[in-house]
Amino acid sequence: MARYLGRNMRDWEFVHHRNRIRDDNRLENLELVSARRHLQITVLEQRIKDLESRVTLLEAENTILKAEGRNVVSG
Repeated sequence: MARYLGRNMRDWEFVHHRNRIRDDNRLENLELVSARRHLQITVLEQRIKDLESRVTLLEAENTILKAEGRNVVSG
């Protein structure tokens, strides 16, 4: 990022990797943000990841409950 900017990065500047892969330093994957914004992004990305995991779990539980319900009705 410093090479792209043509200067050293400032203390408050952070490079955020949009796809979360830290060694993917393609310019289109990088975003220059403040420390505060980087923390916000990180917290939101983790929350999204947690919610996606929860949705997956609930979908699996729903599938099981539906299967059990069919067995009770047909049995």
